[in-house]
Amino acid sequence: MAKSGQIIYNKISKDKIIFLKTREETKGELLQFENYHQTKGIGPVAHRHPLQEEKFILHTGRIAINIDGIEQIVSAGKSIVVKPDSLHFWRIIGDQELHMTTEFRPALHFEEIIETIASLSQTGKMDKEGNPNPMQMSATLNAYYGEFFLDTMPRALQKFLFGFFGKILLLAGFKKNLYFDDLKVNYIK
Repeated sequence: MAKSGQIIYNKISKDKIIFLKTREETKGELLQFENYHQTKGIGPVAHRHPLQEEKFILHTGRIAINIDGIEQIVSAGKSIVVKPDSLHFWRIIGDQELHMTTEFRPALHFEEIIETIASLSQTGKMDKEGNPNPMQMSATLNAYYGEFFLDTMPRALQKFLFGFFGKILLLAGFKKNLYFDDLKVNYIK
């Protein structure tokens, strides 16, 4: 479980996350963390959070964010809100490191999802494009079903993978979460 001040690092996307406020600390109202992304890092694939609002507050750098097919440029000193169930993804523009604060309202279980993804990157269970092990993600997303969907595959297929198949994987011994602190890895900048 994430704690304020905890740092996680994704070796593939080259991003560092520092948790500021967690679900437990805010009684489920808010998840807030700082993101640091290198200029050559990988941004997220197109996805949606059906039940959450996501807000990006940029401190340094610029991003091009696509929300429901409309691209906008967001620069340092600005913020943008993604409404629940909006299809979105972003990429870094320019050669400056991106530093932003990200907020999710309500918090739900997104901290466990990003912690599991970072853990998979540390243990070599992610491809070079940043796609995590599909069986582990099916088990994780089964535990938090309906909170996160990808645009890279039909929702009906995701409902099967994250629903029925994910439940079978949990019963077969897959963990619903991989906690970064349990990996016993050193933080690598």
